[in-house]
Amino acid sequence: MEQAAPLNALIDSVRARCDMSFMAYSGYTIEHLQQRGNADQKAMLARLDILVDGPYVRSRHTRKRWRGSDNQTVHFLSPRHRNLSNTIEDEGDWIDVEVTSSGTLLWMGIPPPGFREIVEQQMAQRGVALEVIA
Repeated sequence: MEQAAPLNALIDSVRARCDMSFMAYSGYTIEHLQQRGNADQKAMLARLDILVDGPYVRSRHTRKRWRGSDNQTVHFLSPRHRNLSNTIEDEGDWIDVEVTSSGTLLWMGIPPPGFREIVEQQMAQRGVALEVIA
């Protein structure tokens, strides 16, 4: 949120080329951003699909989806991923994988060690070669 203006420009630039989701983490609460945030921060909220708010608190570490500590809250700011709201309190190692209509494989989350290699291996066994795009 400290670099909201350039991030807004980046989001706009990417969305002009393709339909992608955007998610951000903020140590600020959504209420703070809505009430006391600057114009760029408020504009970013309008662009995001998901916001995880609240500071990470090590003593409250959690394995809940997309959160580092249980004081953080997931906010669905667009209807795009609201279908996931019923699993947001579940605990586990969360990786969401999506194959786009153009054939791009995307994943969101923090993959466990070896995740990429396992995916590449399993896809290769099915005759699909993956190309890494940096």
